[in-house]
Amino acid sequence: MSRAAKGFPPVIDAKIETLILGSFPGVASLVKAQYYGHPQNHFWRLVGAVIEEPLAEMDYEARKRTLLKHRIGLWDIIDTCAREGSLDSNIRDARHSTANAEVSGTFATDNVIRGAAHLLVDLPPLLTAQRRAIDLGEFLQA
Repeated sequence: MSRAAKGFPPVIDAKIETLILGSFPGVASLVKAQYYGHPQNHFWRLVGAVIEEPLAEMDYEARKRTLLKHRIGLWDIIDTCAREGSLDSNIRDARHSTANAEVSGTFATDNVIRGAAHLLVDLPPLLTAQRRAIDLGEFLQA
């Protein structure tokens, strides 16, 4: 049986233009208290390639500052849940983040990217001025 775990606060400021949404941190991320903290997760390398910054070589605080410098925020939509292991399919008793008002009121982004841990591509040219959520799994199948 798994016990309830709590996620992380959003990495945002008033200047972000793109918000990358995840579901909930995996076990390694929770242990390190870092978004995308598993050493085999390619998130930092992929985002770094898109924004042309060596994110994977930076410490965690520098990574967050660099994302914000590029007007990119991070957030998980689940605040607490119970889960065996790290698979999203094992999430139980999920409670969505209560930071919804904080997040939606803090930034003026129209670009929301879901599932970016799996693959990140340079999406800004593809986005319209209307609020639009992109699920990269669906995007890749199109």
